[in-house]
Amino acid sequence: MILTGREKEALDELSAMAERHETAAEAYEALLLDEAARIFFTRAGALDGEGRARAFRELTAELSIKRRWLAAKVFSERLRGEKDCASPFPPKPEGERFAVCESRFSAALKERLSGGRLVRAESFEEACEMAGDGRADGCILPLYDAQGRLLSGVRRMCADLGLKKRRLFALEHGEERAVYALFSENCRDEEDADCLEYSFCPSKDCARADMTALFEAYGLACRTEDDGRRCILSAFGSKRTLWASLEGARLFCPDGAVEGFFRSGGEQEENNG
Repeated sequence: MILTGREKEALDELSAMAERHETAAEAYEALLLDEAARIFFTRAGALDGEGRARAFRELTAELSIKRRWLAAKVFSERLRGEKDCASPFPPKPEGERFAVCESRFSAALKERLSGGRLVRAESFEEACEMAGDGRADGCILPLYDAQGRLLSGVRRMCADLGLKKRRLFALEHGEERAVYALFSENCRDEEDADCLEYSFCPSKDCARADMTALFEAYGLACRTEDDGRRCILSAFGSKRTLWASLEGARLFCPDGAVEGFFRSGGEQEENNG
């Protein structure tokens, strides 16, 4: 999106005034973001996701990193308003089938599962493959062991097949406890979801600290971790706020990907502190 001379002058002047006038910096910054939003929605509001992200990068290229993620937040909230807060994820289908391996936690899992049925897999690898090739609608695998340790190999297998996290199950067998997770090819509009996972490759334009600041600007609690290939940011909060934050993340860091949208079931507290 190429700015007209007048548009560029207006943005440059507001940016300069925000820098010069310390006592009124926030007011000028708000005017700057409002003007940028006006230009964005006039010129790029009807574009699809990829085109919109490209227009956002071009429009905000001269802004500081902080103002870029602030702009992403402002624009995303207006985009969500225009879409009447429709979910970015499809609804759950009826009669889903989930691949699972028999274990001492199977009885507890069957009690917790609703809206689907279990089909047997001989191994974790087969369960993942069944979810990936369509023989099942998803797979349910252990994610944390009885000591609360992340089973990174399971997550890596699912990530390699592009499977997304949809639900956690805290299960018990006698005095043993473990956390299982439901993975499937696509995220669904889980009614009680309170966690969004977004992965990205940190760079100077999309640093870990800036992504965290973006999500925290929505009032979300966040944590990040590195899986050896990408950074995974987990954001916790209300479902509608998570929807808006995803819109902002796709503008600010469009090369990222959703890794999960689910009910955390206390994962934030139980496994991180």
